[in-house]
Order: sequence, then structure tokens, then C-alpha cells
Amino acid sequence: MSGKAFVIEDDRGRRREVGIEEVERLSAQGDPVGHYALGMAYLYGRERKQDVERGFSLLERAAGVGNPDAKALLLRLYMEDMYAGLTMDRAVLYARDAAAAGIAAGQLYYGIALLDGGQVARDYAKAREMFEAAAAQGCPEAVNSLAYMHMEGLGVARDPARAFSLFREAAEAGNLNAAYQLGACYEFGEGCDRDPREAAAWYGKAAEAGDPLAMERLGLLHRGGEGALEEDPEESFEWFVKAANRGVESAMHMVGLSYLDGYGTERDEGEARKWLALAAQAGYPPSVEMMGSMVGKQGAGDTGPRSREDRSRVRPGVRHLETNPTRTVII
Repeated sequence: MSGKAFVIEDDRGRRREVGIEEVERLSAQGDPVGHYALGMAYLYGRERKQDVERGFSLLERAAGVGNPDAKALLLRLYMEDMYAGLTMDRAVLYARDAAAAGIAAGQLYYGIALLDGGQVARDYAKAREMFEAAAAQGCPEAVNSLAYMHMEGLGVARDPARAFSLFREAAEAGNLNAAYQLGACYEFGEGCDRDPREAAAWYGKAAEAGDPLAMERLGLLHRGGEGALEEDPEESFEWFVKAANRGVESAMHMVGLSYLDGYGTERDEGEARKWLALAAQAGYPPSVEMMGSMVGKQGAGDTGPRSREDRSRVRPGVRHLETNPTRTVII
């Protein structure tokens, strides 16, 4: 017989430990908590052989009869592209209900909805309230979103110093977007003194976690210049290639320029054209312009002025939500 691997809570908030057999009994009786717990068991393979489809079915039943924990879990998985059973409109309703139940994930995502003003009316004050409630429960994504509001002056006076402090708090708690933004703060001196080494350190943490935009910033920092690191062409080129291979159009452009100039790699006009064409096809304006000027030319030396500082002094946009990269909200 299995042990008591589940903790369930009744309508009065009383918690007790139960085994899988009790969970199955509750679910068979139509109990929402039973559906939720058994759905978790099948979804993650706890005490029962993993069966993702059955797990989602049970969670949907629990959510359908109002269980806020099931709504919060389905919402989170939907936002992380691990569940396709919601529409965005329904996801916002789930977020609202989970937030009303005091669940941090619901507060976070309902705050995002209120901040963005898509499915619900934009309400900065309410969004901030949601983020603060989630942050109080230890949600670093919510802290990152509060930092975003202070950096952009959304519903509050713009306060880069406060934003910097919040980005650091979220980054130290492991938030990917906050690590990236902390790097940007150090790179551009927003809310702190400029420090390219600190910028590179925080971009590095984000890059190691797979953030392609942080990889691009590292490429720019290693190209040298005012407010950057000591010039290192090979390191710069490697970071641009990593970012470009992950779909960053501006990094594709920089890879093309590197091949065109022989910067950090051997000069190769064929590779340069290939990468500039990829960036142009993705709609990156400087590449579109360069490809137009290169049409019909045997060489590329007269394509107009190019600066190794093309984007290094342009501050990246602030992102207020970390999820799967395909759903990251970029402002």
C-alpha cells in the first residue's frame, strides 16, 4: 500500500495527508479536490503511471466545478506552452478566479492581463496590487513585473533606482528576465552606476539559462567602445552566432557584418550575404537596406557606412514576464 503522498485541504482550510486510494475515492465521488489531486498524480506520475492526457482531463473537471488550484495550474501550463486547452480569454478568467482565491500564479497572470489591457480593461493600480500580493508570497516573476512598472512609470512615478532594486531582488531569486534587465541597468547606468563587468555578469547568467537577447548584448559588450568591455572580436562573434541561431534578427545582422568585415572570424562575403539575407527576410530594417544596396554588386565594400556600435548604445526593451521564451511578453 502506498504512503500518504498527498496533502488536501477541505472547504474550511483544514489540511490532512491522504494516500492515493483516498484521492481516487474522492475523485470517484465527484469531489473537486479529488479531481485536482488525482490529475496531479497522473500528470506528474506520482503514485500512478504517468498519463498526461488523463491528468489534464481530471484537472479540467476540477477547474470546471470551480477548483482554483486546478485553474491556476492549467493557466501556468498554458502560459508555458505545455497545455493547449485554453484560449487567452479563458486563461484570463482562470487567472482572475485563482487570484481571488489568493493563489500567487493567478495574481501574477491577472496582474499581467490588467497591465497589458487586452482581454480586460487596463488598470495599473489593480495590476500593481496583484503583483504586490504575488510578490509577498515569494513570486519573483511578480517582483520583476513591479520593477517593470517602476522603470516605465506605469501607474507610478518613474523610478529607475527602485526598479533596479526590484530587478536585483528578482534576479537573485532566479528570474531570467530580471537578470537580463539588471544587466541592462548596469550597461546603461539606470538606477545604478554604469559597470560593464557587472552588466556582462548578469547578461551571462541570463544567457546561460538560454536567453538569446542576453547573448546578443554580450556580443555587443565585447565589441568594445564607450561603456563596454575590452574589445574581444572572437568572443563577440561567438555570442552573436549563438543569438542568431536562436532567431534574434538583429544578431543575424551582426553576424553578417562580422563576416563582411572579417571581425572575429575570417572574412566571407558569402556567409555575410546569407546572414544579412536571413535578417532581411525576418524584416530587420538595416539588413533590408543593406541587401538592397548589395544587389547586383560583385563586392560589398561600397555598401555604405557600418558601425560596430550599431545597437550597443540602444537600451533593450523591458520585459515584465518570464515564461517559456515563446510566450515572453516583450514591451
